[in-house]
Amino acid sequence: MNVDLIDYIPVDTYLLRMLPQTLAEVKTLPLVSLDRGFPAFLQAGPDHWKKGTKKERSNSATDFLLLLEVFPGESVLTVVQKIESMGIKILEAHDSKTNRRLVVESPMTKLNQIAQIREISWIEEAPVITFRNNDATWVVPTNT
Repeated sequence: MNVDLIDYIPVDTYLLRMLPQTLAEVKTLPLVSLDRGFPAFLQAGPDHWKKGTKKERSNSATDFLLLLEVFPGESVLTVVQKIESMGIKILEAHDSKTNRRLVVESPMTKLNQIAQIREISWIEEAPVITFRNNDATWVVPTNT
């Protein structure tokens, strides 16, 4: 059976990718229940549907920094083109074997539109990187 396991979604749910002919075969398996879609509301962290917290990195009073994860096997370039067509500013785009994501600056009013992009697996607020202990000094022990 040719099925790609994409991710585990708690509780007892798996996100799979398969060909239509494989789907028919999987449906016949015991103890399998299928939902043929990946609803847009599952793509964003729950806090984003209620409110968002403005990040210090954003230059706009209304925009938020969002991290968009791209499904394995999907084109990051396609996502970039779709995001740009919405007028959303892309700050970073990464397309490597282990890092397939974008950081965008977007108003929260466009979150539903972003979540409709089928190549995006997850949306969350982008972290702001801060230095820790950047002013610490070393203590030199002596035997005096």
